[in-house]
Parts: sequence; C-alpha cells; structure tokens
Amino acid sequence: MRDRGRGQSAFHAGVRVPWWPASVERIRVPADTAGIVVELAPLAFALAATAAAGALWALERRRRVRERRRFRERLAALESTIHAGAARVVRRRELTRAILEISTTLLREHSISVVLDRLLAATLESFGFCSGAFYLRDSPDQPFMRAAIVGFPPARIGPLLGTVVDPRLIEQILAPEFRVRDTFYYVPGERARELAMPVALRRYPELADVSRSQPGAWQERDLIAFPFFDRHGRIIGLLTPDDPAERRFPNDEVIRAIEMFAALASVAVENARLATQRETAARRMAEVLRVSADLLAEERLDDLLLAILRAALRTFDLSGGEIALLDQERGLFVRRAVLGRVVSEPVGAIIAADEVARRLAAERRTAEGYYAAPEALTFPFVDASGRIIGFLAPELPHGSGHIANESARALQIFANFAGLAVARAEVRGLEIRQLRELEEIAQMKSDFVSTVSHELRTPLTSIKGFISVLIHRGDAVSAQQREEALQIVDGEADRLIRLVDDVLTTANFERGMPHAQLRTASVEGIVRRAIAAVAMEYPECRFVVRSHGEGLAAHTDPDHVLRILTNLLTNAAKYAGGSGEIAVEIGVEDEDVTVDVVDAGPGIPAADRERIFERFVRLDGEVRAHPGTGLGLYISRQLAQAVGGTLVLRESGGAGSCFRLTLRPCADAPPRHSSSAG
Repeated sequence: MRDRGRGQSAFHAGVRVPWWPASVERIRVPADTAGIVVELAPLAFALAATAAAGALWALERRRRVRERRRFRERLAALESTIHAGAARVVRRRELTRAILEISTTLLREHSISVVLDRLLAATLESFGFCSGAFYLRDSPDQPFMRAAIVGFPPARIGPLLGTVVDPRLIEQILAPEFRVRDTFYYVPGERARELAMPVALRRYPELADVSRSQPGAWQERDLIAFPFFDRHGRIIGLLTPDDPAERRFPNDEVIRAIEMFAALASVAVENARLATQRETAARRMAEVLRVSADLLAEERLDDLLLAILRAALRTFDLSGGEIALLDQERGLFVRRAVLGRVVSEPVGAIIAADEVARRLAAERRTAEGYYAAPEALTFPFVDASGRIIGFLAPELPHGSGHIANESARALQIFANFAGLAVARAEVRGLEIRQLRELEEIAQMKSDFVSTVSHELRTPLTSIKGFISVLIHRGDAVSAQQREEALQIVDGEADRLIRLVDDVLTTANFERGMPHAQLRTASVEGIVRRAIAAVAMEYPECRFVVRSHGEGLAAHTDPDHVLRILTNLLTNAAKYAGGSGEIAVEIGVEDEDVTVDVVDAGPGIPAADRERIFERFVRLDGEVRAHPGTGLGLYISRQLAQAVGGTLVLRESGGAGSCFRLTLRPCADAPPRHSSSAG
C-alpha cells in the first residue's frame, strides 16, 4: 500500500513552484519528470529572482530619473527666481540710486518752477508714465494751483498753467475712502465717473467712459496721487502721474518707489518754495523801498495815487485794482484811481457806506493790518495817528483765491508807505491851497485897499470940490446950483458912511457872529422900505412886489433884513443897467418865509455862484464897469445866518439872477403850505 500510495503519489503528486501564488492549482506532471523538475527548481527560482530583481531595479531607476528631473526643474525654477530677485534688487538699487541722484539734484535747485518741471519729468521717465501734473499751494489755507504739466500738447498746457484747481476736486481726491496709505491715494475710474470728476488733463478724454478692458488694466479715469508735505506735515503739493506706458496699473513696487521719491522730493520742493518766497519777498521789498522813495517825492495827489496803483500792480503781479480816499469834509470814501478793470462808478464817485463797512469790518482785520474776506482783500492807508485815510483794493480774478500770505504782508507794507506818501501829499496839497488862499487873500486885500482908496477918493474929491466952490465962490452960485451941490455932497457922504460901515462890519465878523435882536416883523413892510431906499438912488428902475400870502411875518431882526434886501436890490439895480424890471417875490416854502430878488441883468456863471459870497470877491467884468468893495454879498450872507436864515443864488430859469433869502416864521404863525413863485 505504501508502494501504491507512493506510486500514486509519484504519478499524481503536483510540483509546487515556490514563487507561484498559493492559490494557483498545483501542476500535475508525470512521475518520471518530477525529478527533473525538482532539479531544475533552484535554477528557475534563481531566474525568477533575477527577473524580479531586474524589474525592481528598472522601477527604481525610473523613479530616480523622475526625481532627478523634478530636482533639475526645481533647481531651474529656483535659479530663475534667484535671477529674477537679483534683477529686481539690481533694478531697485538702480532706481534707488536714480531717485537719490534726482533728489540730490533737486535739493541743489532753488527755483520752484525748475524743481517742479524736473520732478515731474523724472517721475514720468523713471516710473513709466506718459503724462502727469503737479499741484502746489503756498500755504494750507490757500487753493491749489496747476504748477507743472507734462505730456500734453502745449495748446492745452498753456491755458491751464497757473490756474486754480477746484477745491472740491482736491477734497474728492484726498477723501479718506481713497487713501491707500498716508502717502498714496487711488481713485478707481468707476468711482471717478460716479463722482463726476473732470478728465481735462487726461491724454485720451474720449476713453474716459470706456469700461476697463481687463482686470489690472488702466482706465482713463483712474487717478493716483502722491501728496507732498511741508516741514509741519501739512499737504502743500500733489503729484498725479497718469497714463502708464504699459496701460496697466503700476505694481506695488513702482508705487512704493514713487512714494519714496515723493518723500525725498518733498524736501526739495519745500526748500525751493521757501527759497522762491524769500527771493520774491526780497525783490518785492527792494522794489517797495525804491518805489516808496519815488512816491514820497511826488507832490500832486492825483499823480501820486496813479503811481501807487501802477507800482502795486507791477510789483505784486496784480491784474487791476482801485484806490479810495477819505473825504475829510463829508466823512465819505471817494474812488480816486482805477486801473485794470471797468467799474460801474467812475473816478470821483462816492463808495457806498455799507461796502466800506464790509471791507473794513473789525473781524476781518489780520495781524498784518490788512482786511481779508472771501471775495476781496483791502489794504488800508493810515496817517501818523493811525486813522484810516484810504485803502487799496486789488482786483482778484474770478476763482484765483487770495493773494499769497507773503505777498499780502509785503503789499500791506507797501500800503503803509503809500499811506505816508498820501498823507504827506495831502498835507502838501493843503499847504499849497492855504498858500494860494493866502496869496488870494493878500491879492484881495491889495485890491481891496486899492478899491477902498478909490472908493474913498471919489466921494471925497466930489465933496471937497463942491465944498470949495461953495466956500470960495458961493456968491457966484445960484440957489438951485447950491441945492444940487449940497444934495451931491449929502449923497457922497452917505456913500462914505456905507463904505466905512461895510469895512467895520466885516471886521466885526472876524471876531464872531453879529448880534441880532429877533422879533416879529412884517416881511412885506421891510421889502417896501428897502425898495424906497434904493429907488431914490436908481429912479430909472422899476420895482415890482409880488406877495403869495397875506400878512406874511418872520421871526427876525428887521434891521439886518433891511440891510440884506438893500444890498440885493442895489446890486440888481446896478447890474441891470439902470433899466428893466426888478421883481421881489414873497412866499412860503416848507414853513419858511422866502424873499426872492429877481433881476434881468447878465447873470452869474455857475462856477462863481458860491464864490461871490466870499470877501472882496468881484467878477472880472465888474471891476471896471461898476464900483464896489466886494463885501456886500459877504455881509448879506453873514447877516442872514445871524437871523437864522439863509441866502443863496438860485437858478433863474432865464437871463438875470435870482437871490433867495429864507427867514424863520413866527412861532405863533398859522401853518402855511403855499410856495413862492419861481
């Protein structure tokens, strides 16, 4: 059984290959080959192991090749990154060096215009922009001006340079919502369109409303701004580069570089601004001193005012202005000089009191002495006592804002010198007028002495001649001739008495107002007494009395009124040529009693209607044609004032003259509302 079993086992026994999977069914081989298989098994195992090892080696090699490839790729990427970083470092270093060189160059330049032009050109060239602008202001309370523009046609740049930027635009740009950092502001084009920001300084305004082509692309309304600060940390400038060369928004590296450049350039701009201000102030002060010396030498006030205005416009680059002076007598300011603009009121017109009050309001006065308002600046002229005697009002072009503070301070210094020159010219003018008045008075006194001598000699000669005839040849003179001679002597004596009385009355007026004894008197009665006295001397004249009211009475001094009317009627009879009608109109106007003396003589020129009431004044045609001292109208006006009335020369409406005497009515007189004729 063992053999059978062994035989069966030999026949049926399967040979298991060690490296086959256990799940594979055993292979049955003939018994006679089993030995061979057993003998070959180690060889097959070795071959299988070798094949497996080869496969494993191939797999491992492939893995190592892949790892080496990935390593080389990573190494290449790392080298590229290193090279790119090194290139960026080099570019940053070159950019930093360029920034430092430009900043150093700018620091050596003291002209603000040159600094701004170079600053803007360097910004565009170094950071890849095609255009840009720089806005500058003199102080934080002043508006921004367009100080430099690059990258646009000259036809567009010219009208914009030096103009004021709308303050609302600056407020929008510097709004907190657009502040990326304290040194960088960005207004996206979409928000700029929403806020209706202007696009006047864009290179392609026609693209302003075109949508952004792709993320990161430059939109025409995009606006980036870099503020410049003064030494106190206040914003005085704004750099706005525009239109990047690649038409894409600049990366953060460029923005950071511009911020660094702006920080360094701020120092250069501030230095140049201060240097320019100092140079301008020094130049203007030198000009002020030079001009002031010339002004102090000017004596004629009108020429002086025009010289002051021209010097102010030339020295402080103003487009126009006006000068007003205080009229001492009326207490009003009068426009005395205007240049550079058309005004509604001419030179010589009174400036409205409310306008003067608004200009010189105390709350608008600055520490330097001038007056500042949103719409105007006013630079007062003061005299030695500190009283305002005038002011200079420069013209501020629409939208330009105030004059710079430094210019305003210098202009007030100029106004102070001008005020001294004006005060000196006024004093000099007053001295000249007084000198002329003294000369005129001296001439009038000389003429008066000559006239009085003549007036005295004429009647005295007549009196002396007739008296001599009566004494030495009285027997040869008839009774009628003796009577006529005595009447002439009596008339000439009366003439002497009136002459002496006029001289003494004038002398008394020098010591004060004449005394008046006021009482109720009939005006018509006084008129008729005066006419009776004059008619005796001028019998050829026809006197007419017209009363526009019954029983008109005045509260006055009858003797003074009689003398006034006698003088007026005598003049009327004298200058009427001894013929014609002389009318006396009695009436009431505004409760006052009026007496008009109207003649048909040659009349009095308008320029002399007030002058004839002065002492010793006689018109040129009167001196030879009619004798007199030139005191009658002066005495008459003084007497009219003494009784509380007035004496004026009115328009007669035709040939001749019309003198009106106004008297106060009686206190118990009933109200009268009639008017005198004429």
